[in-house]
Amino acid sequence: MVITDKTLAACFAAALFFAPAAARCAGQAGAFALDGVSAADLAARPGTASLPLPAAPEADKALDITGLYQSLFSSGPGLRSRELAELRGLRVLFVPGFMTERLLPAGAKALPAPPKYFEEHLALLRSLGVDCAVAPINSEATVRQNAAVIAALAAASPKPVLLVAHSKGGLDALEALLSYPRARANTRAVVALMAPFFGAPIADKVLASPPLSGAAVRLLELMGGSRQALADLSAAERAVYYGARAGAIAGLLREVPVLSVAARKDDDNWNFDTLLEPFRDYMLALGLPNDGLVPAASAILPGTRYVVLDGLDHLATVINVKRPGYDRARFLETVLTLALGRGTDKYEKN
Repeated sequence: MVITDKTLAACFAAALFFAPAAARCAGQAGAFALDGVSAADLAARPGTASLPLPAAPEADKALDITGLYQSLFSSGPGLRSRELAELRGLRVLFVPGFMTERLLPAGAKALPAPPKYFEEHLALLRSLGVDCAVAPINSEATVRQNAAVIAALAAASPKPVLLVAHSKGGLDALEALLSYPRARANTRAVVALMAPFFGAPIADKVLASPPLSGAAVRLLELMGGSRQALADLSAAERAVYYGARAGAIAGLLREVPVLSVAARKDDDNWNFDTLLEPFRDYMLALGLPNDGLVPAASAILPGTRYVVLDGLDHLATVINVKRPGYDRARFLETVLTLALGRGTDKYEKN
């Protein structure tokens, strides 16, 4: 079946708003189904052949701590006394992803009754006496604009900051630490959740199509954003960014530990298994294991320890969606434990 820009635009808009609009995207999944479609067939379609694919450097297997993650996640009971004591001396700042204000708990733009983004994470940390908040960025703004906001918050915090950044928020946080030394000096660690460090093909697809890009830009402008915010997510833009800043990133990682978390969700034949199924299947057909929005390889920043989670989509760790379900509180406890150094020489020597 031929993919039309009109169909893709409808799914794109629905996915951006997630819920309840995601239900409309689900209804259109059949029209966008790419199961069994070859990458060669996709490449022959207008607007696709020239798209750059995320070309992330091959991940350093020595930095893969997925096994340690799984061990900590399954063993419980969650944060140990050492990590909890350190967390209580920090401020945990959550950095939201692209077009997500409508999903934030009690957000000014919140929809009437969607499942709330970061809701379980905030509730857990507050119950443990940990200072935490969501960075008040405009998630439709550019990486550079949001980086300035995050940097100001980090630099002004009376406590060292631990950043938990999801999706485009990971790009915003990275730029904040690269460009603002005072923010970097007051940052204890970063957890980057499914951040498209090397781009997302969906962004390139939209930008390559005049009908799609026109609709997306109009939507972004209505929400206070711009075309550049979408371009910041593209593989083409991220390749240029990393090429120019690879040395600076390596220097940053010597000062601030960063944990990269990637995910991949295989196709469950004959079942609608994720709200992001159309985009997931599109990238699978291009040979890119992914979480529905970000290729797994794209989410691993070179030089960082990383975790690759199987069976999870882009939303499962940050929002209460039924398919696939996940224990987000346990997830947060585990990644914070890893970000603070458990399983590394720091803890093994103490």
